[in-house]
Amino acid sequence: MKIEKRVSNQHEDKTNLLKSGDYTAEKVILKIFREFFEINNKVKELLGDKLDNLKVARISYIILYYGLGNRSSNIVENIMNNETLLGVKNQALLFDSFDDGKRKTKIREKFAKNKNITLSDLEDELRRLTVNNCFRKKISLDLGYPAAGGHQTRLDHYFANLLFCFDLIEDQRKNMINEDLIIYKKELISQLNVYEKILLILHSNTSMGQDFKKYLKDYDLKKHIPEGMIKKEEFDIDGYFKTLNQNLSKKE
Repeated sequence: MKIEKRVSNQHEDKTNLLKSGDYTAEKVILKIFREFFEINNKVKELLGDKLDNLKVARISYIILYYGLGNRSSNIVENIMNNETLLGVKNQALLFDSFDDGKRKTKIREKFAKNKNITLSDLEDELRRLTVNNCFRKKISLDLGYPAAGGHQTRLDHYFANLLFCFDLIEDQRKNMINEDLIIYKKELISQLNVYEKILLILHSNTSMGQDFKKYLKDYDLKKHIPEGMIKKEEFDIDGYFKTLNQNLSKKE
């Protein structure tokens, strides 16, 4: 997994960079991890106490995953609508908080000169520019690449392969003695560093990661996260697993 290094800095430590300027896989996971919590902090600032932190984390992860580009912003907005994550007022608050008055004024002047452009075209253009550019400006963390640019092309393939590994062990459960099953499960979970484990939990908190939920309980993933690594106000990991285990127990 790689992220092209777009920002050059002669003083930057290059020990974790490939000769091509791409980040190594471990560096990428750490970068994505840091980017999520930076996005999460900004979304929390915009929404305040209007949503609980699990929903804020879901919104933040969706932004992290798809990004806020011209096309991906539509996906993010559509998902938030479909999952009823935000009421109309809260969603307006979120997107309006990315406002850039000067940019809007210039765009309005540009569109005013072209009578063939509809009001809907104008609103779409303003929303794309506002969401894409202004939110990224709020990310102060130096990532070495544009924040909120999306990681779907990286993470989609990564999580698909990881789910295949979980499913493969599950499918072979009936053919194994319990001792062998435990070894396979330990071997798989040992392949994930702590940042990957946390991203897996965050991924499972969205509609994209529902198939992982049963494995979070079965593999007792919570015990692999050092206590205090995630602050409760950032993501209530205890509350998440309590609800998760209760829901899965009901289904069983």
